[in-house]
Amino acid sequence: MHFAGVSTETIREGNQKYHEIKNGIQTENTYRQFEVKVDPYIIPGNPESGLIPTIQEGAIGEFAAPDKHIQGYCFRLVLTKEPHNMMPITKPENYDPFTYEIYRRYLMAGGRLFYPIGSRPGGKTDLGSWHDLSANLYGENWAYPSGSYYVQDSIIAYHKDFTLGLIWFLQHDPEIDEETRKNWAGWGLCKDEYVDNDGWPRRLYIRSARRMVSDYIITEHHTKRDNEEIVDDPVAIAWWPPDTHHARRIVKDGFAYNEGFVFGGDDWRPFGISWKALVPKSHECTNLITPTCIASSYVAYGAIRILPTFMILGQSAGCAAVLTIDEKSTFQDIDYLQLKENLLDCGQILEIPNNWLEYIQSEK
Repeated sequence: MHFAGVSTETIREGNQKYHEIKNGIQTENTYRQFEVKVDPYIIPGNPESGLIPTIQEGAIGEFAAPDKHIQGYCFRLVLTKEPHNMMPITKPENYDPFTYEIYRRYLMAGGRLFYPIGSRPGGKTDLGSWHDLSANLYGENWAYPSGSYYVQDSIIAYHKDFTLGLIWFLQHDPEIDEETRKNWAGWGLCKDEYVDNDGWPRRLYIRSARRMVSDYIITEHHTKRDNEEIVDDPVAIAWWPPDTHHARRIVKDGFAYNEGFVFGGDDWRPFGISWKALVPKSHECTNLITPTCIASSYVAYGAIRILPTFMILGQSAGCAAVLTIDEKSTFQDIDYLQLKENLLDCGQILEIPNNWLEYIQSEK
């Protein structure tokens, strides 16, 4: 999109731009907040000594103000303890145990860290990061969306080295308590996963990057339960609340503090994703479509960015591409009624059931 000259956005816009209430800096975060108090300074209690790794300089800022920091990235790891299929984690060449000082202090303060659970077929785990302290690197990725290939590759490499080192740290560091080391002992990469990449995921989990800015923008209002707007050209249904992970780890009131998480609540509902949000402004580009970087605000994108929704949007985008070629048309000039008919023939669901609230309540 960017190299084609299509307008994009990368930051948390702030609430004022689209009259939202959940965008921008979040000055009070309780969700996935530190469960214990962690001293952030190299010399505990001494601000002049500097900050330990994973914590950034800077004040929390003004509520709802725009901010360059975006939700953290991580690797979604497939691990196993099955001896015949397990490749042990080796210590990275640049390993420095002080990089993980915050994890040591967290444990010493009485916290309990995340750990793998073999809940997937074959005793494997889908190890994500959504806890107060995990492999999410808050505040370390803001340069990725608009960065050069070198910058992006460097950020990916840093996340990989950090994650490998973290697993090694939790498995072997002598100052880690016995329960934590036991929780991590024996876990390693799978021989039969990502076989062309030494068992490591091929992609970093990019939760938010460039989003298209088009004539139609999906905002937080679309996600609200009291929203009466009817989307008359849906190509998919978004069935998830606004979900943006923390964007920074800073110091607040003398302790480590996570800033930025927005998730759930009792004010969201499923909504139709408009066809217009998948295509650029006609004067910018007429032969481009995106199912993953659609025109939406930062917080609204949090309700769209999950993989099932991307897969549905991918199917719809593919149908639209075929229709555009067959009709020798531009994307902006597609007959939506014809596209809708094609999507329904493919089995797409474009209507929200009347009892949607019962579904949401039953999922809790």
